Amino acid sequence: MENKIEEPKKYKLAQKLGNVPGLMAKFLVSPAFNTVLDYIKKMQISSKGLKRSQIKPSKNECILGFNELFDKIEEIFQNNPPKKGQERYDDPVFARFHEELTNKYDDLMKLILKPNYNADLALEIRTYFLDSFGNQHRLDYGTGHEMNFMLTLLILYKAGYYTEEDFAYVSIEIFYKYTLFARKLQIDYMLEPAGTRGVWGLDEYQFLPFVFGAAQLYGNKEISPNILLDNYGLCDYENEYLFISCVKHIKDVKKGASFSEYAPILYSISKVRKWEKVGEGLLKMYEDDVLKKVVVIQHFYFGSILTLE
Repeated sequence: MENKIEEPKKYKLAQKLGNVPGLMAKFLVSPAFNTVLDYIKKMQISSKGLKRSQIKPSKNECILGFNELFDKIEEIFQNNPPKKGQERYDDPVFARFHEELTNKYDDLMKLILKPNYNADLALEIRTYFLDSFGNQHRLDYGTGHEMNFMLTLLILYKAGYYTEEDFAYVSIEIFYKYTLFARKLQIDYMLEPAGTRGVWGLDEYQFLPFVFGAAQLYGNKEISPNILLDNYGLCDYENEYLFISCVKHIKDVKKGASFSEYAPILYSISKVRKWEKVGEGLLKMYEDDVLKKVVVIQHFYFGSILTLE
């Protein structure tokens, strides 16, 4: 299916509207809220019952461009190696990483907007994309940053750069690569979890890989949620399933406490019988604890595609 690319005149730099009176109430009935929630639901559905190894390779130039893009971002990371022996949550090199990322933004966008590069669209995506990898003035990372990566993908979809045929590849493969790189930023630059409660007990940094990853396991008769308690079982499946990869990562970095103490919600999920119930619950949790939280939406960017009015 040929993508229909929008006209350049449509786009503008997305901006925060945190000072707008009654922002939260307006957002909940806005086109932006409905567009975001609908996109996440479709992405989750597209992941249903699929291992990573079962995803059909994308032929879309925009989506394939993300492979080159992550290679280039890795180069920027290598140009700014983390400072060894630094105190926790205090690596100033991260600011230099983000500054170089910002300076090379236009070149990075050309990798995913080819062959229909649109400078106006690149301008609109700019704030979403750069905030996907943290902020050079704040040494933290959280669900707001992760959301901005998802919004970057959403805008590319709305602009016609890929279709729903690519949703499974995007929700599983592209988000897997993003999550792996986000972990590198969190650990190597020692970024503080944004907010005092992280993701309210699910994970200190990530959320959406759990939402999409749960759907990968729908109908799976071999793997039940109680695998979260089985460290050996997690090792067997971490490369195929986003959800299991995320839990395995948490167990790898958390020390000195039991799983039920440092991941109480995930521990509760291990007692659920079906992955479908897990996926439904996490989608509702994301809506309530991220999309309906003032502390998140006050930093939301609004542009021509994600609008408040």
